[in-house]
Parts: sequence; C-alpha cells; structure tokens
Amino acid sequence: MINKSVLIKVRPEKLEEFQQTVFALQSKRKEVKGKKFFRIDEDPENQNVFHLTYEFNSHHESESYFKSDEHRVLVGALKTLCEQADWK
Repeated sequence: MINKSVLIKVRPEKLEEFQQTVFALQSKRKEVKGKKFFRIDEDPENQNVFHLTYEFNSHHESESYFKSDEHRVLVGALKTLCEQADWK
C-alpha cells in the first residue's frame, strides 16, 4: 500500500470554496476504479487546517493519479485557496 498525505492551511476567506472543490474531487474519485482511498479530515483545533490522505494499492496507481487532470485541479486549487500545503 502506498500512502500520500498533505497538510493544508486554507485562507479563511476561501474556506467554503476550498471545501466545495475538495468534496467535488472526492466524489469524482470514488467513481474511478483502482484508487483505493481518499480522505479529508478537518483539524479539531483549527477549522482552516485539513489533513488530506490518499492510499493506493500500488506505486503505479499512485504515479497515475499524480499525473492526472484531477490532481492538477487539486494543485491549482491549493495554490489559489490555501496559505500552505505540505506534502508528505
């Protein structure tokens, strides 16, 4: 199993737009075969901080996702809507 995560700090004025974007991507992601898991959790101490977690069955699935249009949309949203995005 391949795990990737990102810690995200959203600009306060962009919180609703960020949530709409990520949840739309999450819904779309559930429809795609091969992508094991996508979860987003709000930090209990700060409503503008989120933990986004991906789990893939293989390195190939991981690489395929990170080259996809879906991932490019996420990266664009993070650049526009967030103060910080730290990938792990």
